[in-house]
Amino acid sequence: MTARVQSLRSSTKGARPPAGRAVGELYTNFADQQIGVVGPTGNIDLVPVRFFSETADYAIGDLVARGGDIYRAAVAVTAGAWNGTKWTDIVHESDKHHGVALFDASKSYLNGELVAHNGDIWMANSAVAAGAFNPTAWTLKTSAVGVVQFEATKNYLKDQLVAYQGKIYRSMAAWTAAGWDATKWEDININPLTGIQPFDATKAYAKDDLVSSAGKIYHAKHAVTAGAWKPADWQDININVTDVVTAFDAAKAYAQNDLVATGGKIYSAKAAVPAGAFNAAQWNEIGATTPHPITVFDATKAYALNDIVINAGKLYSAKAAIAAGAWDATKWTSLAGGDAFLGQTQVWTKAQRGAPVVTTGAMDFALSNNWTLALTGAMTLAAPTNLVAGQSGVIVITQGATAGTLAYNAVWKFEGGTKQDVTAAANAVDVLAYYVESATRITAKLIKGSA
Repeated sequence: MTARVQSLRSSTKGARPPAGRAVGELYTNFADQQIGVVGPTGNIDLVPVRFFSETADYAIGDLVARGGDIYRAAVAVTAGAWNGTKWTDIVHESDKHHGVALFDASKSYLNGELVAHNGDIWMANSAVAAGAFNPTAWTLKTSAVGVVQFEATKNYLKDQLVAYQGKIYRSMAAWTAAGWDATKWEDININPLTGIQPFDATKAYAKDDLVSSAGKIYHAKHAVTAGAWKPADWQDININVTDVVTAFDAAKAYAQNDLVATGGKIYSAKAAVPAGAFNAAQWNEIGATTPHPITVFDATKAYALNDIVINAGKLYSAKAAIAAGAWDATKWTSLAGGDAFLGQTQVWTKAQRGAPVVTTGAMDFALSNNWTLALTGAMTLAAPTNLVAGQSGVIVITQGATAGTLAYNAVWKFEGGTKQDVTAAANAVDVLAYYVESATRITAKLIKGSA
């Protein structure tokens, strides 16, 4: 005889098991996209943030996941199609991950999603159904590998970026292989290495946005309001620009704003400069070059702090001085490529995980999402440091041979405003699921008696 365990199931929105069901029975509600377990005092829904369902009702404050973001219901929502006016996106732009995955013809995409295709980055103009890549459904954003040197033998798409004679240009229309024609290209005066736009005092910037200023590249340390440049707001990430800026050549004439490198510095021409020896009065100094150009990583070489290398098609900056030896990703900061970036939807192809961190009640949420706590006597779950809205995880709470108690800091919020007590039994295991709403609120639910 074969035994099987079957959960209670329902397709009726809001339905849950009636009173009298056995403690520990599992239930599934397809309409609500929720699973749960019958507890000693009632039913316990186990999914704190559900995927949005058109067949479910939602109360004010309910959380759902949709399109890679987390939303809170601003009003009571009845079953039906998604209506963005009834929901508040509670994940700040600076906390969203910006990974650009390769285009996959078997997948559909949401409006605004980014993909990499044939070496370029594209953004969906609207919802895109699964199928072969159709350029009319996408907007070309930039080259996936940064700005490339112009080649007369290549074709270019509209809006593609190239470097030519020390400047950056955007194609004004689709370009068929031919010699340079300045009337077909727009001089857009952007950073020669990455296509990063110059700092604009009329714009506001989010944390980690990149800009160029005075020949260098910076990322915002925090949200920056519109206004004059303030060095304290920005971190110099020291990206070398000499791969595109050419060395000064006395045999050449230069146009206004042409860039050259000489004497370890970068200069911009104040006006047209005739051929001849370098004359500093004709040029504006806009920054120093870095000690080393960007090269492919070489295991036989040592590197200094902030040196830039290419490895496996991606750009990295040295976190500190690095001795010669095999590649060690922990010693480098990724600057570009197919990594995860803040502010973009992620498409993960592998599990994202880390070992739970042991706590005695005090936690730094920058270290982990998941934690373990061994109760010894009367303990308190303190307010964690580094709280950022959108973080979620679990804390596994284990009793010892002698049962202890657990109190909570006021930052921890429970259903109905009543703190949940841990199971008061030797060796009991409870799981506290949580979601960070803000720097002062963590919504939590205790799953008791896990076995």
